[in-house]
Amino acid sequence: MLSFLPMITILFAASAQALHTVNITNNCGYGVPTLDKFPSTTSAGTQSFTNSTIQAGAFLDTGYCGTTGGGCTTVDITMNDMLSVVVVDLIPPHMFSVPVAFSYFNGCDGVGASCLSSGCDNAIRDPPETSGIVTCTADDAGVLITFCPP
Repeated sequence: MLSFLPMITILFAASAQALHTVNITNNCGYGVPTLDKFPSTTSAGTQSFTNSTIQAGAFLDTGYCGTTGGGCTTVDITMNDMLSVVVVDLIPPHMFSVPVAFSYFNGCDGVGASCLSSGCDNAIRDPPETSGIVTCTADDAGVLITFCPP
């Protein structure tokens, strides 16, 4: 009977792993919401994605975006068991193309940022910048990304 105890502990630990969700809403009336998951392939038309670890870039493909969101407003997402980090990325080749906002849910509720014009302060334009980086330490935090927020 004791030989099963380590296996039960491993199974319990695996089932307790955090799950993170990315939800995308497109209020623009045009374009295709796209989630470029690393190292997986790009998912065009993606509205929701859930996994224990997420590293991705979300963008609204307006027909002028590169495969990883180049030429478009991109929201970079990194979520794992320890920390979630989300930021609007305008580092070239990314550039402002549509207004976007994001906010956490299921932990750190309502915390987020928006970039509504090309001059927004809540975006990274240079790699050393840290303005606009929004973190959350909640285990199961998710993020809602809204293109053309109301």
